[in-house]
Parts: sequence; structure tokens; C-alpha cells
Amino acid sequence: MEGARLLVQAASSATGQASVDIGRALGAIVIATSSAAKLDRVAALGAEAFAYDDPRVAELEADVVFDPVGADTFATSIAALAKGGRLVTPGAVGNSLVSFDVWKLVGKQGRIIGIGSAPASRSMLERLIALAGDRQLRPVIDRELPLEQAAEAHRLIEARETFGKIVLRP
Repeated sequence: MEGARLLVQAASSATGQASVDIGRALGAIVIATSSAAKLDRVAALGAEAFAYDDPRVAELEADVVFDPVGADTFATSIAALAKGGRLVTPGAVGNSLVSFDVWKLVGKQGRIIGIGSAPASRSMLERLIALAGDRQLRPVIDRELPLEQAAEAHRLIEARETFGKIVLRP
């Protein structure tokens, strides 16, 4: 992935942050989106940060786009692909009913790759463990809450009031 352009949608999420870290560790040029309120924190992860609604996102010509959001970002993710680009999605944390111009994907000779339930290969897991061991993966903990506040943790995540993971303590 050395030198490839990687667009990470929803980079303020834990999955998005991991994608930024992995992309950087593999030598990609990482561009990432978030809400305007979280742009500074996304930039601090080592990515070029854009708000979701920034029109420049659609012009990025990314080799790979990671989009876990769904309907709210999917059409922009397709538009942001370079010729031969790949859109990788683990599913949709938002609305899963997406709509986009299929001719934009065809014209770019792009591909959509779903990875939601695909098991990781042993070599990939070993590579990720090595990256973590070398401290190239830096998960962000937004806050720790007692297990009794699990409902509040879910509310915070659903309201998009977090940046990274919430850890529940027993």
C-alpha cells in the first residue's frame, strides 16, 4: 500500500482510527473524514482531515476507500475513487440502503469489497499483531465507564459523542 491514497470515512470511530493507523503503517497517504467538531483530533491521528460535507472529498481519486457508514457517505465514497479503485465496507453503522450512480463505479472500473464477516488470514493477523507490538497501532480510548453505565455508553456512541472506544469496567 506504499504511496497509495486511502480515504477513511468516519475516522473518529474506533474502526476508522484503526484504519488510519493501519494505512499509515503500510505507507499510505491517509485522508480521513469526520464531523467538523472532530477534525482537529482526526488530523492529530496523522491523516489529512476533511469534514463529511467538504466537496473536495469527492475529488480525491483514492486508491482505496474504507466506508463503514452506509447511505450518508456511500455516493461520495464512490465519487472519491480513482480509476481501478476499491471501496471496502464492513457494513453500515448508519442506513444500509445506499444509492449511487452505478455508471460512476463502472466508469472508474471500481470495485466494492464487503468484509463484514470475512475471517482474517493468519498472515494478516500476524502482521497486525506485529504492528501493534511496534506501537504503530494506537487505539484511542474516549472514556471508561462502569459496566452499570452500558446503556449510557451505547447512547454516547449512537449520538456520535465519542472519539474512539468506550471501555466498560466490571
